[in-house]
Amino acid sequence: MMKNILYILTLVIVALTSCTREDDINEIFLNKCWYINGICKEGKEATKEDLETLFHSGKDCYRIIFNDGTFIATLSPQNVITGAWSADGKKQAIHFYNVEAQSNSSALDNRIIEIIQKANSYEGDANVLLIKKDKNNFIRMCEKR
Repeated sequence: MMKNILYILTLVIVALTSCTREDDINEIFLNKCWYINGICKEGKEATKEDLETLFHSGKDCYRIIFNDGTFIATLSPQNVITGAWSADGKKQAIHFYNVEAQSNSSALDNRIIEIIQKANSYEGDANVLLIKKDKNNFIRMCEKR
């Protein structure tokens, strides 16, 4: 009888702990450099020209570096965005605050800036990451270009 009770308690504990999935925010974001390799705006993927810009602008462009509570996003060499961020690993929520962006940005840069400013969730892990405004508007990033 005692064995059965212990067995049932073990199953209950395993079941309860397996239901609480929480992302490791530090592993995904902290001190990481993410390269933007795609964007979806209003359900439409990036154009061929946008993809060429993202992939051929050099390793110092179209990237976001997350530090402890702050971020720096280098889009084009003349366009650097800074601000603060916070994320919730249980809800897969992310928010950016005090975003400072230049006003003379390209159309591609403006789409990225808008998604960052209005982002409310993320999907992914330490290798691939989506920053999402909603299901039809997101930035796709990877750790390596």
